Amino acid sequence: MNALRSFSQDDDVSERDSFSLADAVQKALSLCDQRMKDRGIQLQLDLDTRSYQVMGSEARSMEVILMLLDNAIDILDEVPEKKIVVHLKKRDSSSGSRVRLTIQDSGPGVPPDLQTHLFQPFFTTRPVGEGAGLSLSRSHGIVQSMQGELSYERREGHTHFIIDLPLAA
Repeated sequence: MNALRSFSQDDDVSERDSFSLADAVQKALSLCDQRMKDRGIQLQLDLDTRSYQVMGSEARSMEVILMLLDNAIDILDEVPEKKIVVHLKKRDSSSGSRVRLTIQDSGPGVPPDLQTHLFQPFFTTRPVGEGAGLSLSRSHGIVQSMQGELSYERREGHTHFIIDLPLAA
């Protein structure tokens, strides 16, 4: 219930508070856990248990995570192996300490000719009437407002959405 309360808060995308990304991931997962179970989706968690603090809006971060999970859940209806892997880990780069959240699914991935359009508003790979094409565009904007990056990679034929955020000072 707390996860739903956190998510439903009407906050500004530009809100900048320190929060635990690991906690936001757990709250988002709790909101779609039953849906994954009902569809027979195996969830594999590889979460660093440390509380990595990032700056931004926890509720909007949960929105991004839920949109990525929702997209993964929907695409898995079409494949025999139904698996989502959520990976959270700290990494050091030339731009400082960062945290990387990867949401991977066992779906077929986005065809190469469509990948450049993924974060454009109103672009969707879903049939007409089944998606407005705004979730990835909105998610991209939210992550950018947190000085982060949202990217897509197709590895081993599967979808990997990666959220890369700077750790709070």
